Amino acid sequence: LLHSLAATAVEGGTGGPVSTVSGPAIAIASALPARGTVTLRFKLAQAGDVRLRAIDVTGRTRASIVTASLMRGTHNLYWKTSGLESGVYCLVAETPDGRWSRRIVVVR
Repeated sequence: LLHSLAATAVEGGTGGPVSTVSGPAIAIASALPARGTVTLRFKLAQAGDVRLRAIDVTGRTRASIVTASLMRGTHNLYWKTSGLESGVYCLVAETPDGRWSRRIVVVR
């Protein structure tokens, strides 16, 4: 089951959108709600630094999924959610192609 998630803007300090990624920014190749290991798939149009993290409803970073310099192309990340409590999280990504956020539900 492949869930395609469209990109949305991440709000900046001025209240306006910082930038958006056109088209699908990421796909989750796992059943939702998330349980265990989740496969996150995304494509970069250009090489560069990528930061992807899970933030809880209080705004605290609960998981750093990736912080790395990645090559251009398609990438698969295998995220183990076992360290998180059941709940709603926001995946926030910063890539050379832009910034986006998306909600995900994790269950035990």
